[in-house]
Amino acid sequence: MEHERITAFVSSKGQSMAYEALIGSLDEEERRIMRRGFNSRGAKRHGDDLEYRRATALEALFGYLFLKKKYQRIRELLEAVISVVSSR
Repeated sequence: MEHERITAFVSSKGQSMAYEALIGSLDEEERRIMRRGFNSRGAKRHGDDLEYRRATALEALFGYLFLKKKYQRIRELLEAVISVVSSR
């Protein structure tokens, strides 16, 4: 059971759900970063795998926020992600 819960957070399917939940609450800069991650060459290598591309976009956003030392924003977004993914 614990393994399934954790997998929901680290799988492309879980991250894709998180992407959907967060996209409406992001500011313009955060959406721009997500768009770049979504359209990145690595994500495109997986073709039309929408879940993979969304997961890559989400990872790009968290990486960007970490590098900018926006730890409180990371916390806020992770709380939203946990809430959404846990409820499914």
